[in-house]
Amino acid sequence: MLRRRALLLSTLSFSALLVCVLVSPASAISTRSFVLDDLTMLAAGELTHVAAFSDGHVETSLDLRRIALPDDVAFAWSAVRAPDGTIYLGTGDTGRIYRISGDAVTLFAETGQLLVSALALGEGGVLYAGTLPEGRVYAVDTTGATAGTARELVRPADADGTHAAEHVWALAYDSARHVLFAGTGPEGRVYAIDRSGSASVYWDSTAEHVMSLALEGGALYAGTSDDAIVVRLTAPGSAEVVDDFPGNEITALAIRDGRLVVGANEFPDPPAVASSSATTKRTATTASPARPRPGKARVYTVEAGGRAERAWGQDEGHVTRLEIASDGTIYAATGHDGRIVRIATDRTSAVWVDVDERQVLAIGLTEPDPYFVTSDGAALYRAVPGRPRTASWTSKVLDAEFDARWGALEWRGTGTLRFSTRSGGTARPDESWSDWSTETTTPGPNRSPAGRFLQQRASFDGDPEAVLRAVTAYYL
Repeated sequence: MLRRRALLLSTLSFSALLVCVLVSPASAISTRSFVLDDLTMLAAGELTHVAAFSDGHVETSLDLRRIALPDDVAFAWSAVRAPDGTIYLGTGDTGRIYRISGDAVTLFAETGQLLVSALALGEGGVLYAGTLPEGRVYAVDTTGATAGTARELVRPADADGTHAAEHVWALAYDSARHVLFAGTGPEGRVYAIDRSGSASVYWDSTAEHVMSLALEGGALYAGTSDDAIVVRLTAPGSAEVVDDFPGNEITALAIRDGRLVVGANEFPDPPAVASSSATTKRTATTASPARPRPGKARVYTVEAGGRAERAWGQDEGHVTRLEIASDGTIYAATGHDGRIVRIATDRTSAVWVDVDERQVLAIGLTEPDPYFVTSDGAALYRAVPGRPRTASWTSKVLDAEFDARWGALEWRGTGTLRFSTRSGGTARPDESWSDWSTETTTPGPNRSPAGRFLQQRASFDGDPEAVLRAVTAYYL
């Protein structure tokens, strides 16, 4: 009896051990999932002709046509559109101005400087160009026998010729007063320049740079760096502070019907800008402000009564240009990830444009023939009327942390979406990754091979009206 009991206990102990051996590994493996259902997750990937909205959905946006600039253009910085639709682009690092008519790109004028940092159109078809790092202003005729010839108009300076401007950051032409205003640095001044080229100090700030200008109804608004103040100027030397904004730079201003929009950026380090006394080696880094790390971007609105309210913000990146549409919609170009944000009057927003280039440095999306200009691969993009012919959303690379087997792929939305996936063992997709799987229009098994990393793609090609709200990918 005792022997039988001992044998039974021994058998039970072995069985328990066997169960532990078999169960323990299985208990360490669990089903997990990637859930992408908000703006942060949905906008973290690649948006091709689609927009990611602040309420957490994706839908088609603009169809775009890319017009590349010549290969020797390091970057495009400034732009202005003439009444006949011709677009003029200020570029670096050879200080050239290009003319774009339709899709044709031609060299229009040369300043001999490193960078054409600002452009403005005056009366009689005169194109004004501000440059750096020598702070000169040029006048270029756009018609007649002298069209395309850049003549130096002035290098703004004190009355006695000292403390000349080294950087012309912004230009604004006042046709009522026949005056060109120039925001300059490093003395932080606004100059008024008449048609003969005579320049006088219109406002002498305590800031290092006047980075941005906006003009409406005889009032000139100026934004400064490195104290992020916006002032309203109605006469020489008379400055009314609109607001002292958070951050250290007002890079962009726009005004329409008395409503002022302000782009305020905060950088961990101030931009390093070349001085005219420094080397004049023609490189992009010499001609442009160096941003060692992304900053924080904020957009504010200032109504006619003077009240300032924050309309949008992003903790990585910076605002480069602003526009206001007739319905009050704001477009904010960014200089970190090649995107344009659309901000509605109710403060909802959308990542409206996403391109491969890193910076969008000029926009004209509120004009009859919408366009914008990119750097780091200089190009002009035109918005094509109608719904995009091709549109897709691609998720960021998703990390399972260990090799994983992919389970079900599910999504939530309306309309017909075609989903595919790919997987691999490296954090950045390369030739070792699998090809994109066969597209499916219904949720079901993920067809990609096992791996640590996964990407998902949704195509809107078959249904431009489709809306994507959430994606869930399960894995083991």
